[in-house]
Amino acid sequence: MGNFDCVEKWLSHGFQLYGRFLARHPFIVLFLSLSVAAALSSGLFFVQFYSDTEDLFTPDVSRAREEKLTIQSLFPVNFDNFYATRIIEMYQRIVWIIVTAKDGGSVLREDAMNEIFHVREKVISTTITDASDTVVTFSDLCGMFNGSCAVNPVLHWVSLVRQYTGAGSDIEFKVPYPSVELTVGEITQTAVLDSFLGDVEVEGGYTKSAKALSLMFFLRHEPSEMNELSGQWEDAVAEMLEGYEPKELNVVYYTSDAVDEAQQKMTIDILPYFSATFVILIMFAVASCMMKDWVLSKPWLASCGVVSAGLAILSCSGLLSYCGVPFNQVAASMPFVIVGIGLDDTFIMLGAWRRTNPHSSVETRMGEMFKEAAVSITITSCTDFIAFCAGAISPLPAVRTFCLYTGVAVIWDFFYQITFFACIMVFTGHREASNRHCYFCCKVLPRDNSQSVFYKIFCAGGSSRVELQQNPSCPVVHTYHLDHTHSVDYTSSSHHTLPVDHALMADHSFQVDHACMAFFKHQFAPVLTHPLSMGLVIMTYIVYAVIAVYGCCTLQEGLDLKNLAEEGSMTNLFFDTNAKYFVQYGPQISVMLTEYLDYWDGDTQAKLEQLVQHFEDSSYNRGHNFTEFWLSDFKDFVVEKNLSVTNKMTFLKVLQGSFLEDPRFLRYQEDINFDGWGDISSSRFLVATGQLVSVQDQSNMMLDMRHRADFNPEGLSVQVFTPNFIVFEQFVVILPNTLQNLAIALFAMLIVSLTLIPNPLVALLVTLCVASIESGVVGFMSLWGVSLDGISMINIILCIGFSVDFSAHICYSFVTQNSQIPSKQRTAESLYSLGFPILQSAVSTMLGVSALFASRSYIFITFGKILVLVMVFGMLHGLVFLPVLLTLLGQFHTNRKQVQIPPVVEREEEKVFRESFFKELISMRETNV
Repeated sequence: MGNFDCVEKWLSHGFQLYGRFLARHPFIVLFLSLSVAAALSSGLFFVQFYSDTEDLFTPDVSRAREEKLTIQSLFPVNFDNFYATRIIEMYQRIVWIIVTAKDGGSVLREDAMNEIFHVREKVISTTITDASDTVVTFSDLCGMFNGSCAVNPVLHWVSLVRQYTGAGSDIEFKVPYPSVELTVGEITQTAVLDSFLGDVEVEGGYTKSAKALSLMFFLRHEPSEMNELSGQWEDAVAEMLEGYEPKELNVVYYTSDAVDEAQQKMTIDILPYFSATFVILIMFAVASCMMKDWVLSKPWLASCGVVSAGLAILSCSGLLSYCGVPFNQVAASMPFVIVGIGLDDTFIMLGAWRRTNPHSSVETRMGEMFKEAAVSITITSCTDFIAFCAGAISPLPAVRTFCLYTGVAVIWDFFYQITFFACIMVFTGHREASNRHCYFCCKVLPRDNSQSVFYKIFCAGGSSRVELQQNPSCPVVHTYHLDHTHSVDYTSSSHHTLPVDHALMADHSFQVDHACMAFFKHQFAPVLTHPLSMGLVIMTYIVYAVIAVYGCCTLQEGLDLKNLAEEGSMTNLFFDTNAKYFVQYGPQISVMLTEYLDYWDGDTQAKLEQLVQHFEDSSYNRGHNFTEFWLSDFKDFVVEKNLSVTNKMTFLKVLQGSFLEDPRFLRYQEDINFDGWGDISSSRFLVATGQLVSVQDQSNMMLDMRHRADFNPEGLSVQVFTPNFIVFEQFVVILPNTLQNLAIALFAMLIVSLTLIPNPLVALLVTLCVASIESGVVGFMSLWGVSLDGISMINIILCIGFSVDFSAHICYSFVTQNSQIPSKQRTAESLYSLGFPILQSAVSTMLGVSALFASRSYIFITFGKILVLVMVFGMLHGLVFLPVLLTLLGQFHTNRKQVQIPPVVEREEEKVFRESFFKELISMRETNV
């Protein structure tokens, strides 16, 4: 392979020197690593939590935000002349209540309406006190209409009916539908009831029944003092409703801070799950590192692997808190990722340690362990970091923050693995060398020197040479280093040529293998590489690929707001109920005319009529009857009053002096802006959208409206906006942004693999393997009911890191072996080296996230689902698909040159020296014990 191994060889040699240095100075390195952890962790005192849902889950640079700034400057909400259809904030200050009948019947019957009026009275009568102890009521905070708080049109109509007909228990109220004419004071308005009645059955233009009724209490959010009081009043109402349960009704409610508060609550509620995860992982790590030998078992070292990941989490969070980076609910998933990555590195290092010569010095073993394992974990750490860097450029702040936290944590995890954990490994190596018990560190006898069965079962362990004396034919392996890249070992019966990475690890004569490592080499690998098994594996992969592609084609997009709150919580129930009863029609769209126009001119009026028709021609438009345009009503008003409007002066005079003062058209005062000279500087009209069944309909409607605004037939300067666009825009950017991040991460991962894996074909294979795992995760994610949204996008990005871990380790182990060894044997050795660490990593991660399935949070459950898919498919690729492919492509060549040495005949003096050496060693061990 020529020059392909220059970086890998340099890095491998450097880590070998570092491992030997660390073995000589473990206390210094341990002190430095713990000092860094303590200094950085102190930053947690400055952590800031950010939970603004609109900012977190919508693109921070977007057209919707620009349009929002335009409408805020031109048509701000006037709370003294308040119309709900003119709201421009996604999270307008509001207490929103939806009531349904407990028996599932209509809410328009007398007994239900009595309780609905009672609910309204309890809400309106709720009071708070301000800083000066002044009592503040709803009427002090509400949006005003004609001098009083805006009314609910359904309740207003029912009140009028009661005044004229009286009330009886068997009355079923009939309300005009879909709109009703209401007179409040001297003002008569037409109210559309779509937002107030749900699941309506209509008969003869009147409601026959309605299964749900909506009560909206709109509050002021400007100035800031009023916004704060409105928030306090919302909290007071929520507290009142929490303990209130009407006899006939189900009541669900929502406040403007509900989603943000739900996120904060979930971040706190996740702490017990995180604690449970640490306990579960420590128990698993300890159990998986136990052997029948009480000296070679490593329970404390396994526990320190989890602690090492914990130090990385604390250091990352503290450092970013020092830097002023806010924490959020999505970033709370980061610890579960880092624990999984950290344990993967831990098991790789433990596996490499087990393959070192147990009779070499701790310094030598640490050097050889680092030489093999450090390059492998460097590859995966680099690719993990790059994957999260790709996510950190996302336009969604929630994704960006999560990737920033996780990417930094990956670096710190790598740091603590090669410092803190490696130091503990040095101490463990010295404990093994002195034949001490893995738990109590007291010296123990080897198993074959045990005096009792109890001692042999619970205490004994370590190396013994008694078997050598009883079996002189047992082969003894000698290793001769020829240069920096090759070595030769031989026994009395044969000779082999091995790379230096594995030569020192070839002495298994006096080493106790972990049972799982032996299983992968002697049972699993031969079965897997059998021709029939490989054929079955290929067929299985084809089925996997077909299902994955099908799932990708059926993937749904979009984040449902109810998923931002815990399942079963009031906020979650509210969004569920709202989606069930009030989704039949889409929002009203404000179409803003942002330039000066000659509205009095007949040609201009014709152009504007064509513009209105242009928007009404959309397949998403509800119909002409639901369009609100002041100019159309003004022209009708002029005809009705028999007025003469022939020029600019009379047009403006009638418009301002008569039309806008008419009680029927007061709402249009919020739709027209006049400059200092009385000219119309800007105006707007509203069009209503029809039923939007899916997320795709919502995003397509937004794109269609924007296209009509940008390419209107008259070339007018037009912008469109509704608060829903803030959410809909996420649906548009999520898929291309996900594909962009995946492409960047895969390309960067290919570069890293080409740099650190000394075989370009294998580096490409790693990349293709990761792409295959990603496809499977996305496809099966869809079949598991998970949509593509900001949450799942984060998990797909982190999948790259885990996918690399599974494939890179096996490929690196395979390619660094002697290319002249049969491919089946190389596969067996790779599975022997890394099969058990990969299994440990996958199982430990799945156990770690299993606690998340007890959570009621969509975010954490989605995280758990996707991580389980990654582990299952990653393990399937790393332990089944990839080994079979490597076996079939067994013609790979490494850059390690073959060095053949003729059989060496052991000289007589060497034989005498060997026998005397072992006798002296056995004597020393017996004396020490």
